Amino acid sequence: MMVLSSDCGRNELVSRSVMRAETRPAQCIVRRCIFCFVLTGMFGLCGCGQSAPPAQGKSPAKNSSVPTAPSSVPQTTENASERDQLVRIDKNGRKWLGNVPYDVWFDDPLTVADDRRPTGPSGGDTQVPVTQSPAPQADEPAEDPPSDAGADWANVVSAAVLNAEIKKIRNEIAGYMGRVGQYNSHYKDVKFLGATLAALGGVLAEHPDADKGAQRGPMIRDIGTQIEQAANGLGMKSYKAAQIPLEQLTLVLSGGRPSDVAELPEDVPLSERADRGGLMKRMQGAFEWLKKNITNEAEFKRQLEPIEHESGILAALTKVIADESYESAGDPEYSEEAAGLLQSARGLTEAAIAKNFEAFSKALNNAEQRCIRCHTDYR
Repeated sequence: MMVLSSDCGRNELVSRSVMRAETRPAQCIVRRCIFCFVLTGMFGLCGCGQSAPPAQGKSPAKNSSVPTAPSSVPQTTENASERDQLVRIDKNGRKWLGNVPYDVWFDDPLTVADDRRPTGPSGGDTQVPVTQSPAPQADEPAEDPPSDAGADWANVVSAAVLNAEIKKIRNEIAGYMGRVGQYNSHYKDVKFLGATLAALGGVLAEHPDADKGAQRGPMIRDIGTQIEQAANGLGMKSYKAAQIPLEQLTLVLSGGRPSDVAELPEDVPLSERADRGGLMKRMQGAFEWLKKNITNEAEFKRQLEPIEHESGILAALTKVIADESYESAGDPEYSEEAAGLLQSARGLTEAAIAKNFEAFSKALNNAEQRCIRCHTDYR
């Protein structure tokens, strides 16, 4: 009867331990389970009245895959036998110790019980330590993006467009200089072309992609200035004066180097090398060609190369006339209009490269509005 009572007591205590373990942390489960086994051992001793000496030199075998019951209490032969009788396996293959699932036990319950670290925020002041990664270093402050007025020449016009325009200017001047009569009819055109030649020669000298053109750029610039200054009126004198730099230009473009070019000092301001009136005339010609000839998408796609050329020259000369040496260049409104026109001209070039007619039309309209406002205020 005492043995039966002990068994019932053990089962009831074990069951209560399981119910409490379901609602408490792992540490409480281990301690309750150890307490149950201590009571089991005590009831066993009381019921039998004797005990066998503990086994010598033996320890419970460990299985890393199946958890074992805690072994903190010395086991007797009778206790071990009684415990083995309580072990059962249900129809689902799950192992039980009495009414307690066998897999509730930790592999090393004493180690778990001794672990005093908090398992979570149990109170308002408890904080779980968080490993923080080092704060990223702030990047160096980025420089302000360059404005269109200070854009690199490679982003304004290609070296190929510059060289093509310089050759075109040379041919146009030569066409006006066949005879003195032709010159007299077009001397103003020669003068304007000379100014444009001087400006583009200066751009070529600074262009990063010009290669050999960069070396001849200063010479072309000075020859253009001489042509502009020579074609200052009618008659044979002005005609012959303009013939000399034209011949020099032909030699330079052929790969030669004339020895008698009158070079100007480098500190001569751009406004004295290239008259703005001549540059404005060429800019107007570029815009009018684009507006007159590119009226639909089919024509746009057919003339992509001329569009890129004319818009590149428009952009380059717009940047030139923004030079501080020109009158009104220091005026904020003038600078704003020049920067806006430069942006629109670059938009025309980009639209041609991307073959985007809608973007081209928008940029052309913006350029026209800039021209109207600027001419209204500064013409």
